[in-house]
Amino acid sequence: PYTTLFRSLYIIKVIIDVDERTQCLPLARVRPEVGSKVATCGHPQGLGSTVDLNGNITQIYEKNGFLQISNNITNGNSGGPVCDYYGNVVGIVSQHMKGEGNLNFAVDILKVREGLDNCVDVTSYSGK
Repeated sequence: PYTTLFRSLYIIKVIIDVDERTQCLPLARVRPEVGSKVATCGHPQGLGSTVDLNGNITQIYEKNGFLQISNNITNGNSGGPVCDYYGNVVGIVSQHMKGEGNLNFAVDILKVREGLDNCVDVTSYSGK
């Protein structure tokens, strides 16, 4: 029933000056299990740098590349990381569906890695 959710994932190449210091979160190499604790980061409703530490993976849709999460998701969270207990990115917040209960989804990081591996001009990324 959730096959129409995944529309697109855009990969943006960022070129950083050698002298510029940046930090990035490592991309997980394995999919989390149902029940795993996760945190989301974002800017919901325009609030900057908001973190929700009280979520977990409630369902995995391996075929579609989705993780269903219990974290609170609103406008402004999309594109933000979903991190495991160790700070590894296990997904990217993609969709919030209102209705009978809130359904919140993230793109599985393994799907993201697959996309990065298929990019011709991407030579490295966090964790490759």
